[in-house]
Amino acid sequence: MIVNYTEGLASYRNQNRNDISVLNFEKFINQFDDIAFGRGRKRCDFILFKEHTGADNIFILNELTASVSMEALSKPICDEVGNIIFPDGKFQKAEIQLAVSLQTLLDVPEIKAYADTCAKKVCLLSYRIDNENDPSGSQKAFNRYKAIESKATGSEGALLHQEVIESLGFEYRRISYEYSYAL
Repeated sequence: MIVNYTEGLASYRNQNRNDISVLNFEKFINQFDDIAFGRGRKRCDFILFKEHTGADNIFILNELTASVSMEALSKPICDEVGNIIFPDGKFQKAEIQLAVSLQTLLDVPEIKAYADTCAKKVCLLSYRIDNENDPSGSQKAFNRYKAIESKATGSEGALLHQEVIESLGFEYRRISYEYSYAL
């Protein structure tokens, strides 16, 4: 869903005023949850792409997440019976969702052909730290890393290593919602 600037978990700067399409990929895949194709399939939230072909094509898979602190984003995630399924927390879960989504998309020959024309190919994790439920301000100490990373990387986000994503010709980046990702 597209909302007013700073109200969501991600924002983009489209300084060239390109026609950009935003596909709610999660919603699209969710409609297949009752058949084998969708059941249990990892999926990112959104896909952004330029509708017209050209040297400045973009193909961006975006996963959104939020937490009360950077530390909480890295806490293990358990299933309903207590088994740890993501030892490195929401960051790891998002990374896997992006990688699996990318693999799913590139298995479609027409999508792979389009991706091959793109100058900017990115799997992007957009995150938001919500300190509103922290009246004492104690979470701020845990969020110093976020502030350093965000200031250093600005509108490009932090470039991180992710073997599967890189092997498919994409970059893996992470950006705080306070910054608009430069399309």
